[in-house]
Amino acid sequence: MNSHPGFRRFTILILLALTVPFLVPIAASAQQTHATEPLRHVSRIPTVERERLPNGLHILFARVNDLPLAEINIIVDAGITREDASSRGTAWTVNQMLLAGGRQRTGEMVTNYLIELGSIVIPYVHYDYAQLYGRMLAKNFSGTLGVMADVVSAPALPRQALLTLQKNASTSLQRIASSGERATMTAVQRLCGDGHVMARYLQPTPEEVSQLDLPRLNAFHAAWYRPERTTVIVTGNLDWSFVRTAVIEAFGRWEASTPAPPTAPSTATTPGTTDGAQPIWMIPDSETPNGLAYFRLGVRAPLRGDDAFAATLILNSIVSDGPSSRLRQTFWGERVISPNFTAAVAFSRDCAYFVISGSATPVLADSVLRFAQEAVLAIAREGVTDEELSAAKASLLANEVLTFASNRNVQNLLKESVVHGIPYDEMVGFAPRLRAVTATEIQQLAQRLFESERWRMVLLGNEEKLTPALSTSGRAVRIAQ
Repeated sequence: MNSHPGFRRFTILILLALTVPFLVPIAASAQQTHATEPLRHVSRIPTVERERLPNGLHILFARVNDLPLAEINIIVDAGITREDASSRGTAWTVNQMLLAGGRQRTGEMVTNYLIELGSIVIPYVHYDYAQLYGRMLAKNFSGTLGVMADVVSAPALPRQALLTLQKNASTSLQRIASSGERATMTAVQRLCGDGHVMARYLQPTPEEVSQLDLPRLNAFHAAWYRPERTTVIVTGNLDWSFVRTAVIEAFGRWEASTPAPPTAPSTATTPGTTDGAQPIWMIPDSETPNGLAYFRLGVRAPLRGDDAFAATLILNSIVSDGPSSRLRQTFWGERVISPNFTAAVAFSRDCAYFVISGSATPVLADSVLRFAQEAVLAIAREGVTDEELSAAKASLLANEVLTFASNRNVQNLLKESVVHGIPYDEMVGFAPRLRAVTATEIQQLAQRLFESERWRMVLLGNEEKLTPALSTSGRAVRIAQ
């Protein structure tokens, strides 16, 4: 992984959350479409069917369009947050080994069968969840689902597969953290707490994988891969009664936990008090590219389910998106300092943050910190213009009409609903909520976030140059380990 996920652009996130496309009259059919029938473009809000099986497993289904395709997403509450502090890499390793076989098929049989069906199945682990995602022809739905259910509920986790994974990890997981990534990790620790999983990469290190053994992997699977912690999301050109029957057949015999699984371990410590000016954390490094210093200024932000989340996305867009953004004007308009300053919002289930990031010459460190804060404090004190608000909304809503146009978009929307515990009707109403955000809401949010001592500041660069440049900042400077 070459970049920390908290600082990716949020185009995908917005696409997942936006809803209510232009309604087009259609003649929806509850039956699967025959290949000889003409395809109809569906641009509507799909009805979501739901059921909870006796063993606790949840099913969500949405019929998306008339293309002869289907997608399956098995979401398990077995992400990195569920790892024991002494067994880092367990969540990723178990997830990667699922396709090495199950109760009914060996790994080779799984591979060959999926190739025969023409189905694609991909494992993935996030901080908050693990998933097994599949894409297939609608006619091959049952066969693909059967394979996926088998390896999720009863994986073989063979020793040879672990040895192969550990051998490959020694090269595939090798990485050298960039200067910006190191600064980011420290900033997230200051914002979310020391030991918080968001201050880690999604992929473990080769050393972490090499220390794992089969008893640890089996124990992790037994504790966290349980039906009551699992949601099966199905979308595509299928009939609900057919999907329901197939999922019950595939997962109905998977027994729920007795007793209940353990509570998620927590290794993060609470960030320092917000009373008084927080220190500037410095990471000494005299060999950064071009001798630059790397800046990270962050505050805690509303979580995904917070009423202020829509306003947070708009505020972030006004601050960072495009040549007319507040940061671009501050650092590459009113002054010529650096064109690369931007901002991003990132979140997990229990921590969200807004961070300004960029690089500049170390001798301007105090000015950079001051200018960055002034750029957002101006919003808190003076508000935003109607033009800024309209442009931000237009940018975020640009792909709205595509929200329900494909299986993948609906899958992601439902996954976000499941992971963050947000009711589907609230997800559907997110686009109207974005449109309804007012300039007053933006200003009030900026006051809540920026007019306080909540800032966490991290700098990485040449200590000899940064120290005198920060002497007039009025903040204590501490060395980050």
